[in-house]
Amino acid sequence: MNTQYTNEPSANGTNKITIKEGSGNFGNEKIIEKSEENGTLKILTAYDGQDDSRKALIEKTYLIVNTQLSITKKVTFNNSGETLTRNRFTYSKI
Repeated sequence: MNTQYTNEPSANGTNKITIKEGSGNFGNEKIIEKSEENGTLKILTAYDGQDDSRKALIEKTYLIVNTQLSITKKVTFNNSGETLTRNRFTYSKI
């Protein structure tokens, strides 16, 4: 997956997720929940990381339906418990 930002090229990135059968991981992220309802596959992952130079629990929700993928990143800071939605990306197959 190649993401490019027109106004912020330093943030451009390429991601590749490898799924190993039976590992319980989605790439390097621990799968917390996996469900399928009405043709939508939902995968919720979590991992310890950093956001804004602060330690945090990072949770990502992947929604896959037909030709669309949506990824929502939620951050909970360890020191304050403050939670925010950092970003949401939606991709469509063309």
